[in-house]
Amino acid sequence: MRAFDDTYAVNGQPLLTPDAGVELTINDIDSAAAGRDAAGYLHRAVLRSGVRTWGFTYSTLTAEEARYMLNLFAGKPTFAFSWEGGTVDAYCAKQELTLYDRQKGIYKGLKFTVIQC
Repeated sequence: MRAFDDTYAVNGQPLLTPDAGVELTINDIDSAAAGRDAAGYLHRAVLRSGVRTWGFTYSTLTAEEARYMLNLFAGKPTFAFSWEGGTVDAYCAKQELTLYDRQKGIYKGLKFTVIQC
């Protein structure tokens, strides 16, 4: 089984160590009224700034590893997500996983994104 990465956790449960670095994105959330006027000037109405998004990728997982990772988010619309900078409320927007070899119980391409609430 893969090693656990204590740097990242969902409700105190550590994630498995991803294949490569975790992709971190920091965005501002603008209101629907934000945009350019007829003269081309940009008018921003920032609702929140510094919203973090973490992207995780795992190339190959055993059935046990895949089950562990997917169960971290199952039935949880939001959860406490811990990282080296602290703990925030977050949600998992999308998860992708492909069953590669049913006989061996190998899964490929687990990808998911954790988004700060």
